[in-house]
Amino acid sequence: MSFLNPFFLFGLVALAVPVIIHFINLRKPQKLAFSTTAFFRELQRSTIRRLKLKKWLLLAMRALAVLLLALALARPFVEPQLSGFNPRGGDILYTLVIDNSPGMEQVDENGPFYEQARQFAENILDRAGSDDRFLIIPTHGEMERSRPVSKNEAASILEDLEPVNKGNYTRDRLRFAANAVNDSPLDGGAVYWIGDGSRTSVEKAKDFDWDAYEIDRRQIPFYYVNVGSEYSGNVGISSVESPNQIVSKGLPVSVEVEVTNYGADPIVNHYVELEAEGRSQGQYEVELNPGQTRTYVFEIVPDQAGTISGSANLAGDQYRFDNTRYFSIQVPESRNMLLVYEDRDDQQYDSYLTPVLEAALETSAQLSFESVELADLDAARLSEADGVILEGLTRIPEHLTGDLQSFVQDGNGMIVFPSETSRMEDYNRFLDQVNAGQFVGLRGDYGRFEEEVAGFDRLVEGHPILDEIFEQREEDEIRITTPRIFYHWVYDTGERGSTTIFRTNLNEPLLTEHRIGNGRLIVSAMGADPGWSNFPVNPLFAPVYYRTALYATAFEDRTDRMHTLGEQFDKTFGFDDSSVEITLNDLQLRPETEFTGSGLRVTDDATDWKPGLAVVSSGDKENVVAVNQHISESDFSTLDNTELEEFLEAEFNLIKLIDTSAMSSSEIDTTLQAAGFGSEIWNWFIWLAILFLILECVISRLYRVEKST
Repeated sequence: MSFLNPFFLFGLVALAVPVIIHFINLRKPQKLAFSTTAFFRELQRSTIRRLKLKKWLLLAMRALAVLLLALALARPFVEPQLSGFNPRGGDILYTLVIDNSPGMEQVDENGPFYEQARQFAENILDRAGSDDRFLIIPTHGEMERSRPVSKNEAASILEDLEPVNKGNYTRDRLRFAANAVNDSPLDGGAVYWIGDGSRTSVEKAKDFDWDAYEIDRRQIPFYYVNVGSEYSGNVGISSVESPNQIVSKGLPVSVEVEVTNYGADPIVNHYVELEAEGRSQGQYEVELNPGQTRTYVFEIVPDQAGTISGSANLAGDQYRFDNTRYFSIQVPESRNMLLVYEDRDDQQYDSYLTPVLEAALETSAQLSFESVELADLDAARLSEADGVILEGLTRIPEHLTGDLQSFVQDGNGMIVFPSETSRMEDYNRFLDQVNAGQFVGLRGDYGRFEEEVAGFDRLVEGHPILDEIFEQREEDEIRITTPRIFYHWVYDTGERGSTTIFRTNLNEPLLTEHRIGNGRLIVSAMGADPGWSNFPVNPLFAPVYYRTALYATAFEDRTDRMHTLGEQFDKTFGFDDSSVEITLNDLQLRPETEFTGSGLRVTDDATDWKPGLAVVSSGDKENVVAVNQHISESDFSTLDNTELEEFLEAEFNLIKLIDTSAMSSSEIDTTLQAAGFGSEIWNWFIWLAILFLILECVISRLYRVEKST
């Protein structure tokens, strides 16, 4: 233990005061003549000993109280080796994890938050020794140095440090800092995390698994430095989505732009615009209450196949880093559909799907199809298709189950129509394997046209298959002659999430969509011939099942069209050449590549990426990926000191939370000095002194002082 104000140790001279008083009180009392001395003769020797013990106890209590008060004035602190640092004079490794998120551009009366953070880091450098070493670790973007540097090099790195709109790697950087202190050959070290206490950064550091990193957190002294007095309001584009729809040349494509007001005040006079392929697609005025989110829908009509890419842009907001969000949509040339049938010699099967697909082929180049007999279907044929229709099969061969499952999981579409002779157990075996529910019974009799068992429920738009079939105003209700049903299988869609496209008026599914891996499976509870219903002769049949086939093959795994900063870039593309280049803003990268069963896997750490449109190219093929910041970066809200301290104590070996917003420059200097050399414990001495004074009063109260002559 040492002292910050050793001058006050001269106060220990005051210890002489209670001692002198004690010995003055020990003077022999003056003898007086009394008529009798019988009282004194009756005093017991034991009573006199207790009286002497009481006086010595009082002396000890008073002396200890004076001693502790003198020591408290000298500001004792635990030696650095006990608080996690090294003895004074040894070499220290300072790891400074500095929040350089876009939110650190906020300004209060003390200036920009990042300038305050940098100033505190520079103060640490000023107080450090010439042989101390430093790691300057930003939370966002790439690290300039991954090894300890000298004081001068650290000052140069700090000078260049500023907020960046790049990925958030807070947890990884804290782990790196802890590892550096743990493995350091120097005499000691500590981690300083300097930031504004934002909820975003705290969320990124939650569940810090010390055991996984094989570090004893008790050995890593941790300080949090909180800069900035209060957070500002912010408005940002929180998402740009192309909802689940059929994307094709000449068909309108909806783009939904979501804008969020993260602040505590309403906003007006803001505008959001969508730009695609260099052209404006429209604009909306934005007015939002505090915490409100609103979605604005734009429409694009692609005039050719290929990639539609662009951005949504917000005007009128102070913080511009999140006022642009990028998107990318692929419009395919055409889609290849396999219509799988079963050669049944015993009876004539009337397919109403074939004429629909043939008519579509003559009027549009969006969908091509080929009929293939079940016996000729194999993995090679499947690999050439974007979708497959299993129409009226008696059974689904067990040897094809695995190939069909992989086909859908890899991002393709499948439609299943049973026939009146189908074996339900064969279909259920396949459905069970892909976790897509079960057929549990049947209603009616096949071909009994006079006995209607159900009808179609009212058609409601909201699914891409039904959307835009009808020309109507928004308030109009779809009115059609609904088909009559004579026979259908009863389908239990299962616990897994599914979407019912058609259902009966008895609320039983007729056409259901399941997401399987990266693709979709559409299951019909009826066959596509008139023995089940009069739907095949209804005018609605052709457009519905053409759009069903188009929808099944139009699925695109949009995760391969988006990348969020802060994550590793890891996408699989249908490239034949492993030589891949990524162009993003002013970057040209050569990522790592690896051929897998589903294509060419392309990876990059992406730490130096900024938002934009990344063009991933190989030979004459290319894909455009929209790169955006995580939406949490737009939320500037912070934790109060109590919340922040609770979190830090739960996750780290917190030595001290330093709130610079409530400190003057001199207080910051004093705090830095104490933090650099140990932990102050003067308050312990004050409490102990008070305790001894209380004990002195209790002893005096319980025992009366008696005088003898």
